[in-house]
Amino acid sequence: MFKMAGDMLEELGAHYLVSGEVVGQRPMSQRKDAMNRVGKLSGYRDLLVRPLSQKLLRDTKPILENWVDKADMLDISGRGRYRQLALAQELGIKNFPAPAGGCLLTDRNYSLRLKDLMQHKQTDLLNMELLKYGRHFRLSHSCKLIIGRDESENRKMEDLHAGTYVKALDIAGPLGILSGKCDDPDVHKLALDIFWYYHPKAPAEGKTVITTDGDSAEH
Repeated sequence: MFKMAGDMLEELGAHYLVSGEVVGQRPMSQRKDAMNRVGKLSGYRDLLVRPLSQKLLRDTKPILENWVDKADMLDISGRGRYRQLALAQELGIKNFPAPAGGCLLTDRNYSLRLKDLMQHKQTDLLNMELLKYGRHFRLSHSCKLIIGRDESENRKMEDLHAGTYVKALDIAGPLGILSGKCDDPDVHKLALDIFWYYHPKAPAEGKTVITTDGDSAEH
């Protein structure tokens, strides 16, 4: 993961990597020696900053070059999360994942979605964020359809995306997003077929609209 992120630094105009890891929080992967080994294997060890535990770790280039101030960082260690939760409260952060959630990459479905993005060279930040929501369908080499599973996912997907939506007119139901190059009419037809399959109402009871950057087309 660090190697992939490091390879994207130049593309994103970034200079170093930041990780939320805490020394000793996970007994296998977050021991000091394991963290050092992972950094070394990535090829970007000297560009890694771990602000929550950096005072316990060796200085890396961002600190040595004064890009960041080590005095602003912490010395958290161990499996407890009391200091992290206290810090979140101090900073007014209320919405964050459950501490015991684990890494998304250990989720089989998430990993399969990520593999699909990598195979089709669609690993931009928006598509990466969308991996967490909805049902995903590969429609063509350049286009995929994502369908929200509930109202909460619909809202999150709509907040994230500024592109092509698939919606039912006048009928409550899921939101669809077409991601990538999806101009082919046959791809649109396939997207609509899948969309209505997962919609609680039959297509005869309503029309769909595909909206792209303010332009709409009813079907």
